[in-house]
Amino acid sequence: MNFKIRRNFSSEIKKANSYMKDNVFSSVHIEMRSNRELILEGCQKIEEYDENIVKIKVPKMCVSVFGRSLELRCLSPDSLVVSGFICSVEFLT
Repeated sequence: MNFKIRRNFSSEIKKANSYMKDNVFSSVHIEMRSNRELILEGCQKIEEYDENIVKIKVPKMCVSVFGRSLELRCLSPDSLVVSGFICSVEFLT
């Protein structure tokens, strides 16, 4: 008979969970449509918002969108859409 020895996989599971926490669940996806719309997924908190600047906290950095007539649309717990005339996007770590 061929018996396989069962290993303790707890350390491998911890490594996988750590990797997923740092890389999968904390991922950020940014998509721009021209200079009129920015879609941001992976948001944690809106730090600042007015018609000229939107600052959003995402894992490991802050994304700032500068422009004119900026509006937040399609808000969900982890994503949003910034629309208006976007002049620049800044990433602060």
